[in-house]
This record gives sequence, C-alpha cells and structure tokens, in this order.
Amino acid sequence: MIFGNDLHPALKIDGCYVWCGSVIRGEDGRYHMFASRWKREHTFHPGWSTHSEVVRAVADTPAGPFEFQEVVLPARGPEYWDGSATHCPQIVKRGNQYLLFYIGTSCPLEINDENRIHAGIISRASKRIGMAEADSVFGPWKRSDAPAINTKPGTFYSYLVSNPAPVIEPDGSIFVIFKTRKYIDQSSQFSQFYIGAARAADPESPFEVITPEPLFGPDMPGGVIEDPFLWIDRDGVYHMLAKDMLGTIAGCEADGMEFVSENGLDWKFRQVAYNRGTLALRERPFILFDDNKDPVALYTATAEIFPYRNPVAQTWNSVCLYKK
Repeated sequence: MIFGNDLHPALKIDGCYVWCGSVIRGEDGRYHMFASRWKREHTFHPGWSTHSEVVRAVADTPAGPFEFQEVVLPARGPEYWDGSATHCPQIVKRGNQYLLFYIGTSCPLEINDENRIHAGIISRASKRIGMAEADSVFGPWKRSDAPAINTKPGTFYSYLVSNPAPVIEPDGSIFVIFKTRKYIDQSSQFSQFYIGAARAADPESPFEVITPEPLFGPDMPGGVIEDPFLWIDRDGVYHMLAKDMLGTIAGCEADGMEFVSENGLDWKFRQVAYNRGTLALRERPFILFDDNKDPVALYTATAEIFPYRNPVAQTWNSVCLYKK
C-alpha cells in the first residue's frame, strides 16, 4: 500500500492549531472527522498538552474539506485525569456503538507565559489513554472518571501512555497498540518511545496490557516509532502504519512505515507507506476504508514549518486519496 504526496487540506480552523484526524462514516452517510485543536495563543508546544480539545468536523465526501461542528471532549477541570486537555482521537465502531479513544492530561497550575514550560512538563507526565462511548456519531459521549489504559510502576510504561491505535477484532474484543515511555533508574529521567499492546473483551471490561516487554523501542529491530494506526485486512492479517522517529527504517524521519503481523504482536517491516516530502512534519496517519475494507484516503497531521518553537507555523489535517 503506497500513498503519494498529492495532499489537499482536509481540516483547517482559523486561529487554531489543528492536529490528528480520525474519520468515520456516520449513520447520516456523511464523513465525520475527530481531530485536536487549540488556540494559537497557547503555542504549539506545550499547548497541545495543556489546552487541546477533541472536536468533530464533517464533510460530504472523504476528500473534504471538513467543516467544524462541535467540541466533543472539552476541558472539565484538573480534578479529572483528562480535565485539562484531550488529544489524539481515534474513532472505531463496534456493532452499533462508537468508541472514541484519546489521550487526556491534567494540570493543576494556572497556566501563563512564565510557567508555560513547567505546566507542559506536568501535563505530559499525566498523559493517559481514555475511551469515550456513544450510540451515535453525534454523541452524547460518555467519559470515564478513570483512564482505560494507565501507567504501571516498574514497567516499560511507567512514565506515560499515549497515542492509542484501536481495532475491533473478529470476536468483538478491542485490541489497542499504544506509545509509552518509562522512568529510568528510579530517577526523573525517562526513556525514548516504546510501543505496547492491550486488549479488552468488550467496552465494559478492563483493558489489560498483554506485552510484558515492548514491541518496538530503542535498540530493537523495529526502531523508535510513534503515531501507530492499526487495521485488520480481509484475510485477518494485522497492519500498522507508524512514523519513523529517527529515519532508521524508512530512510527519513517522519516518513510513514507499514508493518504486518499475524497476531498483532510479532511485526515485520513491509514498506514505506508515505513520505514526508518537503513538509516539516507529517504525522498521526489514519486510513479510511470502505465497506469492503479497501483503502479510500489517508489523513495526516501536517506542518510546512516545524511548529514546536516557531510561532508562525500553521498546522492542519491533510488528505491523500488512494489510487489503485
């Protein structure tokens, strides 16, 4: 599966950074994108971890452009694990139920220019994975007072858990690949990215991390990756797109790689799925499939200028239609 660089804007919101982007066809027959946005006054970093909110936008076709409709997961206060920011949404459907995975953060500080970086450090360390449920793509969304996937001391996911990539397996169970980091040597230092996996029998059952050791990470064959996207094809084979953080596999950092697996745990590199090209960043890949499980479009978060420390950088979600 190869996607080209024929990119078109899918979602832009004036006055806001836009990141992420997960699309599903709703019960109304239209295409609904769940994305992250936050006001530009908060800066790209650490604003994504302190002020991001998950929103819904809609279009008549997969190519968009998508129009903003509503805030889906707003801030609800630092007393909640996801009370400060919600980010990195991934939407899946299980039967007639919509499941919206995301990451949440919580920061007790009144954030201003003086403590912005400090607040970002606190928020990042609070990243956990949540799952909201709804019977309609329009909501209402039921959020939990506890994370769906949490950290655990003494493991490779002791510092944070993030960037969930869910898929519904043939038996109805929910399989999630996620990004994580761990604390190093009982200190405040933390590792590079690892990838783990968790599974729940159904939305009412707890998720259990099923990987005692990480699937990807530093000094491992698959290297350091992030932003996984997961799907199962018609033959039951698991596929994953992920961003090559260091360029050790794809040849250029921020290129997208495709891996394949028979069980979702033992992965082999297959091919470079898309290139960053001249863009500064192309992240958070999401593929929209039709009812026959054929790819329709690839959506990626996009920036022409590296946005982390550049206040003039613009970000949006781009779409690339699949051509057989």
